[in-house]
Amino acid sequence: MPLESLPQNILARILDLLPQQDLLSLAQTNYQFYQPCCRKLYKRLTVRIEPVLQSTCHRQNDFIDATQTVICGFSNAKLAPGHHYRMIDARLRTLVESITVNPELATYISELNVTTDLQDEAVIESLQSLIDIVQKIDPQIGTSSKPSFRKLYVKSENVRTRLAVDFAKWNSIVVDNYTQLAAAVNAKEVVFALASESAKKTPWTDKIGLVLAQLESIIIEDASTQRSLAQMAASTGTVFAPKHVSVVHYHDIDGNKTPTLNIKWYNVQSAQLILGCDNKACNQDCLSEFLGLIPPTAPISSIAIRQLNKQKHTYVHKFCENFDLITFSFLRQFSRLWYVSIRHSPPENGILEDGLEGNYLRRRKLFTETLPDAIRHVKKGNASTVFAVHPIIVFPNLLHSFACYEQAMNNLLWNGCKCEHCTPTLELLDEFLMSHQYYNSQLGRLKDLTTSQLMSAIAGKLSERMNPGGTDLDIDNFPLCKIEWDLHTVPGWGPFRCLGHHVYEGAEYDEDEVESKHQVECKFKNSNILPLSAIAKSISHYWENVVRRMIFLNRGDAEDIEIGKADELNDGGTDYGGAPVLGKIGLNGVVFNLGKELNGTNFSQNIYDT
Repeated sequence: MPLESLPQNILARILDLLPQQDLLSLAQTNYQFYQPCCRKLYKRLTVRIEPVLQSTCHRQNDFIDATQTVICGFSNAKLAPGHHYRMIDARLRTLVESITVNPELATYISELNVTTDLQDEAVIESLQSLIDIVQKIDPQIGTSSKPSFRKLYVKSENVRTRLAVDFAKWNSIVVDNYTQLAAAVNAKEVVFALASESAKKTPWTDKIGLVLAQLESIIIEDASTQRSLAQMAASTGTVFAPKHVSVVHYHDIDGNKTPTLNIKWYNVQSAQLILGCDNKACNQDCLSEFLGLIPPTAPISSIAIRQLNKQKHTYVHKFCENFDLITFSFLRQFSRLWYVSIRHSPPENGILEDGLEGNYLRRRKLFTETLPDAIRHVKKGNASTVFAVHPIIVFPNLLHSFACYEQAMNNLLWNGCKCEHCTPTLELLDEFLMSHQYYNSQLGRLKDLTTSQLMSAIAGKLSERMNPGGTDLDIDNFPLCKIEWDLHTVPGWGPFRCLGHHVYEGAEYDEDEVESKHQVECKFKNSNILPLSAIAKSISHYWENVVRRMIFLNRGDAEDIEIGKADELNDGGTDYGGAPVLGKIGLNGVVFNLGKELNGTNFSQNIYDT
């Protein structure tokens, strides 16, 4: 049957799977496809510098690059920001001109996400023009359906302060103060960013109360914002009944806890929980108390957990393991989870006081056995229940957590994969490691780079691939970002220092005058020698072993097999009494889609780094 002969509802389903370039091509081939393609192209717009990371494999593709129309810079991510800004500006201006000629196009826009801290005035002006023209046009023009839901999400406070927004025109908006909240009279979803002092001093008004009462989604991502909103809500007895929520629980070193919101959890379908305890006397007992407020009968199907710790004494294995055990036990009580995201807060420089190999093996077992068991878990009495959708697990920065175990990273670098790609790539990483130093802020001096620091830096860059327009619940709703790296710039703890020789060929240079004297031009700053994409491919081979354990395909060493055990063959065919395999695993920017072969055996497919 020709494509143009398909019913409109079936054609729309097919178009949902096409990325934006294919939609553009199809729209130009036949006028019959023009409007359906335009509806899809204009529905969800995302403005960012980073281009879309393209899939390198078509088997088990999840079509995540079709979720948004991305207005980005050049496909060559290595170019300077100025080049990308000029391209973004040109694309935004073209978009505005198209809507000016055909105002109906503005009615197709449901989301406008700005996920990058734009630093270019021309781009800001073009973005303002797009916002203005969308706000002026009635969403019902050219359609007989009900008004569309409109979302404006601007991640950067710097960009938000430079934009003029009519808050009444949007159903989902970010607010920096209560005056903006009162103006958002049609809001169903609000991202609260009330950290400033001016926001806390605003008196309660009936308009604020009306807006809060109608919210279906409440997003809070920092403790000061929640404290401000909780205090105002408590003074008026406000009770929240959202379907989607992001809240914070933080117990600081002085014993102060973030006040909780009065939430009807029986309505909540998805939740992001930002949890942290820096109080030594508490020992994270408060996390269990807070999680105990959420009833197991709540209809939650999506959970994102983010660890929030700021004190040095939390950077020990026992503390990290205890956090994982608490959260995994919490996840086990929900039997309908289809999406789980867990983001840790490891030390930026990868220094864990007891990062020993035995502790690494314990930690890895938690993620390869305990967590999948908790997510697949079916409550007693419902043993025949099976999942209609295979669960998705996302770990935005798990490599950073594992990087803190130095011996495991040594094995990855020196005893890891020996394929044609990894052998030369890991040798180059080894050479880089042996000729660079990092700045240790605790000691106030430069130290030789170790595998933990190197892998922590790599993990930080790879995690930038997963840069959603919203919370960690939205990671799977945005195309991954194509990221490049000069191998030296490390946000948060300074650039790596080039030596020009191997560290074992000379003494460490600790004096400032000696350091400046021995600075050299590093060949690795040319990312063509060792691009991040090549490193990501080697890291993905490390993750393959982890994924095999999660889907029961890791046979291990022959001499380690215990004859007669139920999982002796470990062929991934009958895991958990027939419960279906996980559907997708995102590991620090590396994505594996999972499924079953025709014979019932589990399989995994690396999507972006084959």
